[in-house]
Amino acid sequence: MESVRSQFPALRRVHGGHPVAYFDGPGGTQVPQVVVDAMADYLLHHNANTHWAYPTSAETDALLLSARETLADFLGGAPDEIAFGANMTLYRNFRLSSLFEWRTGFYIQNLTDQFRQDGPVFGSNVREASEVAAAMQNPASTPQQRIEAARRYLGLRALLEPGLNGLSPGDFLRWRELALTYTLPTRLVRQARFANASVTITGRNLMLWTKYPGTDPEINWVGRSSGANIESNFTESYDAFGFPIPRRFAIALNFGF
Repeated sequence: MESVRSQFPALRRVHGGHPVAYFDGPGGTQVPQVVVDAMADYLLHHNANTHWAYPTSAETDALLLSARETLADFLGGAPDEIAFGANMTLYRNFRLSSLFEWRTGFYIQNLTDQFRQDGPVFGSNVREASEVAAAMQNPASTPQQRIEAARRYLGLRALLEPGLNGLSPGDFLRWRELALTYTLPTRLVRQARFANASVTITGRNLMLWTKYPGTDPEINWVGRSSGANIESNFTESYDAFGFPIPRRFAIALNFGF
């Protein structure tokens, strides 16, 4: 019995002149000395990320595979059925990454809305002008309603000063990318004669947060030009009848040899 107890450093602890008795889970507190030595050796000489092509990574992969093979032999299962703890069961082969992009301190000339607002005839193609026109042209409108509509019209500076009020702050925050990668088990990959393999599901341009009133603060009219013209160099931050940046999804299969 003493020979077995001597293999557990935690059982050597003394408190108040008496040996300490542990009543919690043995997996975390009564660690054998051989396990402590193996963990220390790994952290000092082999610690690395898995599935890379440098020596310590290869040693890590081999160590994990050996441990699973040993436990599989003991339990009568397969190595890829062995997982060390609940977290490893769920997440050991998954990798999640994300990218947000924030831009600030610039303005956009909103030519799309200016075109709608700068019509030669009163009643431009905007909601505010249509509401004013409806009050002015409705035979049932009272004199007071017509006066209020006229005052509102005078406040629509874009109608009275075409092209002078199309600048808007273009600050935005865009959720640019979210990617989830699953790395296939080493045993299956080696059976297929690959060094490594993974599957990645990616989504781009997922969400946009901005106060810009136009379609999209990242669009411009360069894509509508006839080619690599000089004028295209001066069209950054111009919103002109473009389409918003699309949301895209992709699945990628990655194989290493």
